[in-house]
Amino acid sequence: MHELTLALTEPEWATLQDYVDATERTPEEVAREVLIRHLHREGDLVRHIAERIADSHGELLRRLGE
Repeated sequence: MHELTLALTEPEWATLQDYVDATERTPEEVAREVLIRHLHREGDLVRHIAERIADSHGELLRRLGE
């Protein structure tokens, strides 16, 4: 398993603490969940953009691949 250190400001830490207290989870659990959700959302966005480019410029991309 890999580890990540995250620097938060005092207000950010306080907000996180309030949230973890309310949800009875650890800061690590919340941070991991948020990061994974963000990466999936960004991955979906990148795939959507790539598909639009491929649709719009498919012929050019095909010729460049030859």
